[in-house]
Amino acid sequence: MLAVNSLWLPKELWLLVLLYCDAYTALRLCVASRVFRNMFANMQEMWRQHYHATFADDASERFWLATYCLRLAESAKVDAKHTEIDWRRALAARKQTEINWRLGCSTRRSNLVPESKCASSDWTAAGFTACSLHLSNRLKDMMYRVPATHTDATHKPHLAWLNGAPPNSQDVAHECSNGDCCVSQRVRMPHLNIYLRACRLSRNSAENLAGDAFVIGRHDRWVLVCQNAYNVPYSEDGPYWLLLDANGTFPPCRLMRLHPFDYDEYGIDPALDAGQETAERDTVFDTTYHNACIVTSCNNRVVLCVVRGSRSILYWKVYEVTFNDSSNADALKGGHMHTLYTGHCLDAWGTTRGITDLEVYAVDKDHVYIRGNMFYYPVLTFHAVVNVTNSTGTGYSLDSSHAAGTRDGIRTFRHGWLDNTMQRLFAKLPHRRLLVMSRPSPLGPQVPFNRVSLLCWRTGATVKSYLSPEWYSARHILGDLVLLITRQGDGCLKLFDVFAGVTVRVLRDASSHLYASPDIASPVYLFESWQQDSEQHSDKEEHGATALALKDEYGSQFVRRVFWLDFMPDVVGQGV
Repeated sequence: MLAVNSLWLPKELWLLVLLYCDAYTALRLCVASRVFRNMFANMQEMWRQHYHATFADDASERFWLATYCLRLAESAKVDAKHTEIDWRRALAARKQTEINWRLGCSTRRSNLVPESKCASSDWTAAGFTACSLHLSNRLKDMMYRVPATHTDATHKPHLAWLNGAPPNSQDVAHECSNGDCCVSQRVRMPHLNIYLRACRLSRNSAENLAGDAFVIGRHDRWVLVCQNAYNVPYSEDGPYWLLLDANGTFPPCRLMRLHPFDYDEYGIDPALDAGQETAERDTVFDTTYHNACIVTSCNNRVVLCVVRGSRSILYWKVYEVTFNDSSNADALKGGHMHTLYTGHCLDAWGTTRGITDLEVYAVDKDHVYIRGNMFYYPVLTFHAVVNVTNSTGTGYSLDSSHAAGTRDGIRTFRHGWLDNTMQRLFAKLPHRRLLVMSRPSPLGPQVPFNRVSLLCWRTGATVKSYLSPEWYSARHILGDLVLLITRQGDGCLKLFDVFAGVTVRVLRDASSHLYASPDIASPVYLFESWQQDSEQHSDKEEHGATALALKDEYGSQFVRRVFWLDFMPDVVGQGV
């Protein structure tokens, strides 16, 4: 009877069953009824919704999913664009990846690299993409990459070429930032111009997207940059903002509306006298700001948030940029920008006299996190979370530290909350809707611990607080897992559960090499070590033709293996 009646229930109800029952209960339902089994196994849309409801849309999850899709495409020998995902298997693979991190279960990958000498290596790890490990050669001052999924490989390191540039212009990549699904690099060319180059993870070369550019933010395929950003007053030829599509589907979009921050768009406090209003206008019209972020994006739509701060007021704007992809005409494929919301908070800083160096980051598709330094006390920090969805209007900050469930220093207003406590953002847990904040131990530097607070990003209330190992750098992995780089002896690299407040395990092998930095980790890969001593070229089978090719191209007499760990389970044959 249960199986027959289940046919009349909507699919949304079974999505709720998947969301709120444990795996054992779902398994019992499938065993008890063929109807349940077929329903759960074949409803791809329901499994897709379940996947995205379980794992938040943040940079780590997008990196994992991009890697998973490339693995499926590689196993099926098809283009990544044509890969069909079995969301039920993707859900299981994603959960297993996090379990593998916790248990230390991984596949050890390696590749040969040429060396000029037998002692210290010529290479440093510069970061991972979904399909490759980036290596920086200190002698050539160039960026190279090797495949990330091959075991005991002898592939020649591939130079990250800039398409359209002559060989003598393939100069040093001063910065390699692996953001979401694209890689951006700032490269100084021989004629001293700085170029931003960005590429999709699946490409082997880079495209020159903008010159004299400073990267402000990234989200999936979209890159927000500001050109001529420093110390140039606004003019027609002065600094301006660009929204770039790393896929190359749409041309660069110049964001003219971001140049002026129009004072007249806001109903400012009428109590301001003429002098105060003039000072407010002069502050708000300062155009040399970089306080913007991409809140959310899809194939042809990008939502941006821009913030400004004066002596007493916090301002924000939310823009939408849409692209018309229904026509092949280039004139119709440009971006169209319009304002969604404008808002401001009066008396935002409380008793202080203003904030400098505002920065804004997307928390989810509705909220942004804003931080800045106190004007007269730069060591003190300001924090705010604003709901930018339907956030038009004026807010008045109110001291709510004496209300039930709140903490000292927090101030609330119509669209969010503000906090003047000296702390810094440690990590974001979007699946739990929590911000993880860290501040030095109140017991002083003699105690090697930090005070960590988990804050609800809707209200700012403290959910949990504990002491964590002292750390100077961190990288979010997956879920609640964060990689901590600490200064405590040989255990300088730790896998830490920030929700539980416990060290999962100490990565001694990975921390023993010289280059312990956030660049050695990603949601799927972890750089492990270099072979201790390089080997001279020989006719050994394991070196073979690759070693000879390395000798011919690089003039090197030695080779060395580089090792990294892959925590994703085998996904061969998991496509639809």
